[in-house]
Amino acid sequence: MTSPDASLMSAAAFLGHKPLVQRFLSKGNDPTHHDYLFPAAIEAAAFAGDKEMLQLLQESLPDGVSPSPPGTPFSQHYALNRIDFKGKADPQAILGAAMNGSIDILQVALHPPSKTVNSIASSGGDLVQGLGYALISSFDAQWDSEAHTRFVGYLFSTILHYADNWPVYQKLAPFAPEQAKELFKVGKYADYGRLDMVQALLDAGSPYEREAMNSDSPLFNAARRGFNDIVQLLLARGADVNKSQHRQGTPLRGAVIGANLSTVQILLDHGAVCDERVLLDAMLGEYMALAELILDHCTSEELHHEEFGFKAAGVVAEAGLTSMLNLMENRECFIYRDGEMVPWSKEEACHLE
Repeated sequence: MTSPDASLMSAAAFLGHKPLVQRFLSKGNDPTHHDYLFPAAIEAAAFAGDKEMLQLLQESLPDGVSPSPPGTPFSQHYALNRIDFKGKADPQAILGAAMNGSIDILQVALHPPSKTVNSIASSGGDLVQGLGYALISSFDAQWDSEAHTRFVGYLFSTILHYADNWPVYQKLAPFAPEQAKELFKVGKYADYGRLDMVQALLDAGSPYEREAMNSDSPLFNAARRGFNDIVQLLLARGADVNKSQHRQGTPLRGAVIGANLSTVQILLDHGAVCDERVLLDAMLGEYMALAELILDHCTSEELHHEEFGFKAAGVVAEAGLTSMLNLMENRECFIYRDGEMVPWSKEEACHLE
């Protein structure tokens, strides 16, 4: 069970309070454990960029991997899944160093000076034995070298998403397999709003949009978050403004879902098409300026169509959104006849007159 001192040691490690950390270590506290309030002390030290503190904590750990005995509770990590081992080259320290952004700190995390055997990063084996990927416990799994390399690679691909800058990314990238890196990298950084990383990845030849149907495109992610600088960069690099790569729909729908008016305008200026899902989401969002903008870019034929404007109006009516329904009536998405909504047509309009 995690010691109640875990958070105190983490705070002390982050703040550089060496005597207090030494006191916790002398009491048997494990610098790789956390109690979910703060990260483990070894991650906190790396994230703070305190090389001396990181090395002190590494020195308290076994040289290589020391798997926990069967039945020992494991520690669930917010990014790295489960961790149930101890070793100087701790993955939490590598993650903390990646987030800190210092190559010097990352080098210490990857290659602890107090480690007398080959680094996990270069050997590609012992790190993964402490991770519970694929529900395989470290104490009973029989790993071959190919499995070691594969799972270590996917671990590093996760850490890549937290790289603070391009040099750190380049330092970590060789340890991740290409298929793992390609799975998320541009899309993830677009989702984080990291223009610098998106720019660097594109310059390095990474694709600007995903072909797979099981993930959102970088343009969709940036549009949903309202990161206009990334949206404009991706469009300038050739991203398809109307490409729907996932169940979420087009980038325009992402911008509408995110209620990002300026992003919607950018996409429309680049030829984004308003489909029925975009129209409906704009109405259900009850953002008047955005709803009017979307309606302005729908043709009269579309708004009059039973499967487009009228269908969306029916959903809006069921939702009880009076202001949006009045707007759609004014834009001739429907007309009332004997108190009932019917599709707008010239005949119906003339009949009511």
